[in-house]
Amino acid sequence: ELDSNGNDLRLIFCPIHKNETLKYFCATCNMPICSTCATTDHGRVGHEFISLSDAGK
Repeated sequence: ELDSNGNDLRLIFCPIHKNETLKYFCATCNMPICSTCATTDHGRVGHEFISLSDAGK
C-alpha cells in the first residue's frame, strides 16, 4: 500500500527487536535497522545510517 507520495506504508518489523519497525538503513552494515538497533549496535562510531525513506530515493 502506498501513500499519496508513493511511499510504502507496510510496516516491517526488526528481526532482533520484534516490536520495533525498521525505520533506518545502516550504510556501514548495508542493512535496515530499527530505532533500538540505531542506538545500540549501530550507534557506535563508524556506523552511518539514514532513514529508510531517504535510502529508497
